[in-house]
Amino acid sequence: MSAIATTRRGIFPRPTKTTGFTSWLTTVDHKRIGIMYGVAALFFFVVGGLEALLIRAQLAGPNGEILSADAYNQIFTMHGLTMVFFVVMPLGAAFMNYLLPLQLGARDVAFPRINALSLWVWLAAGIFGFSPAFWAQASVVEVYALHVAFTAIILALWLRAEDAAARDCDVCVPLR
Repeated sequence: MSAIATTRRGIFPRPTKTTGFTSWLTTVDHKRIGIMYGVAALFFFVVGGLEALLIRAQLAGPNGEILSADAYNQIFTMHGLTMVFFVVMPLGAAFMNYLLPLQLGARDVAFPRINALSLWVWLAAGIFGFSPAFWAQASVVEVYALHVAFTAIILALWLRAEDAAARDCDVCVPLR
């Protein structure tokens, strides 16, 4: 009896297309993902540079009237967010995605689809964060204030759960 070698393809086979625009969109190759991280990070670097130019133009002379005080605060905050979360960290991810598997001698990263998903989630967050539809409704200060409120609510619920666990009770009734 001869054994027939079969290859298991899995539920989701690796994308096989190697050329064209869709091959870049559906890739799970670590080198291509690293390149896309780098290109997108350089785009956000230009955006952060334009924000820095607005800040410098406002501060170029006394009583700058290029931006209002609220707009200046928003541009200053967005510049910091852009440079940290959309330039510096993704450039590190770009180099690590591209170089680390090559240095280790690995064929690919451990979870290539999660690696690709992280790129697209990060890019969607960048597009959402800079979309005029979002920022026309709320300022950076309002979004930050909501962040603080949500953090306070989560912390209060966590402390209440800790207190309930310490008292070994099923229902935590706040004392007034």
